[in-house]
Amino acid sequence: MNKLSTLLLSMFFLAGCDYVDEPLGEEDGPDNPGVVVPRRILLEDCTGHTCNNCPEAARIAEEMKENLGDRLIIVAVHMVDGFAAPVPPLGDGEFDTDFRTAAGSEYETTFGIGSLPKGMVSRKPFENSISLGRNKWNSAAGALDGQEAALDLWFDSISYDQGTNTATLKVKAACVKPLSGNHSLTIYLLEDSIIADQLDLDAEPDHVQEYLHRHVLRDNVNGTWGQNFVVGSADVGDTLETQVISYTLAANVLDHTHCSFVAYVYSTAGTDQYEVKQAVEAKLLP
Repeated sequence: MNKLSTLLLSMFFLAGCDYVDEPLGEEDGPDNPGVVVPRRILLEDCTGHTCNNCPEAARIAEEMKENLGDRLIIVAVHMVDGFAAPVPPLGDGEFDTDFRTAAGSEYETTFGIGSLPKGMVSRKPFENSISLGRNKWNSAAGALDGQEAALDLWFDSISYDQGTNTATLKVKAACVKPLSGNHSLTIYLLEDSIIADQLDLDAEPDHVQEYLHRHVLRDNVNGTWGQNFVVGSADVGDTLETQVISYTLAANVLDHTHCSFVAYVYSTAGTDQYEVKQAVEAKLLP
């Protein structure tokens, strides 16, 4: 298969992080952090449109979402050219869509994902592996569900100018448990409910021409690996925040009304490198 050039990243302003070292008040964060903040789980479903077992994995993810509700955030990351690249001849209306992203391709290499379907559950090793087969996702999520998070994380503001196709957003976090080590913040742009081709082993015929693709990663707002968010450590009572980020929606977005942002904080070094400590999702439009 021909490998198409990866989609260009949209222009973004790399935001910094500010510490506000003061006690938390009732207005600090939507959940009044300070007692117990539940850890949300990030499931990155590594998938592709010619992977005929990937729809089953997506259905497992949706069942997990039904059980866990807002405690689970799903992101479909299309990767591995043999499963995710458009299929020649291009322009014939079959498997022409390219859902791949530059970030997804780098995650494929970093986490050694060569076959699909695979998934990463908050990028925490489970049975000695970050990359997991679909039959292990429930158990890996169950091991994290109910844990207390060190951070409460939320989108402090999101606005959208349709005329310029530009979103303006700001992310804040409140430290409710001591957090040590360097951590970064990454922001995803997702688009939901995209109709396109998909192979599905359980369908008849197995080529589903109007398959509903959910939670599709379209772009990384602030780069593949995000930006510094916690440097060294953060103490209980610290509030962290990005600067205001102005971001032009990726050119591959079909319907901005189906878009949302996912922000997550992860460790950048040490024995827990890459592990996602907290995540949050918010719609582009209310």
